[in-house]
Amino acid sequence: MLAPEKDAVVNYALASKRNLEIALNVIESRNQLLVSIYDSFGQRLKDSFFKSLGDSSMWICNNTYAEEGMVSYAGIAFQKQSWSNKDIWLNLEAQSGGVRDFIIGLSKDKDLEGLLSQAVIDELNKEIGPGSQSKHWAWFQRVKQFSAWDDKKVLVALKYDNEPVDYFLDLFSRINKILMPSIDAYCS
Repeated sequence: MLAPEKDAVVNYALASKRNLEIALNVIESRNQLLVSIYDSFGQRLKDSFFKSLGDSSMWICNNTYAEEGMVSYAGIAFQKQSWSNKDIWLNLEAQSGGVRDFIIGLSKDKDLEGLLSQAVIDELNKEIGPGSQSKHWAWFQRVKQFSAWDDKKVLVALKYDNEPVDYFLDLFSRINKILMPSIDAYCS
């Protein structure tokens, strides 16, 4: 048995040939619709992050959803141009199915060693919350809110609400404030 709202949608879709055609077109357009939502959210997050920097002329944004669609390890990442030769990114990345179980932190080339001192890691853990490291991440933390981008309430929020933008902007800004001096020094 379907939930009442799903029953209503199914009943509406089956009520006429035209309604069924519309419903099937929606189903066929699902991925395009989702990518459009992720792209729109990514643009709003980029605009907010760049505005928070004051001078964003030295920064770039990579929105994998806008460029490649819903691929594994998709996400939204920011990079200072001086970090590009080291492949270092402030990164928000899905870990499951391209749209679930996000982590946020500092991704890096797997061969980079000694990127962050223990003092910087300790400060991140204290100010942001406990994080982890891996061969591809100098430091990361699991996202606690808005971490399932295939949930309909999250999708509506990503498209129309400011709360997801504010949430991720706060995380990116706080992480960047701690990391930028160390990364700038490492890349110079």
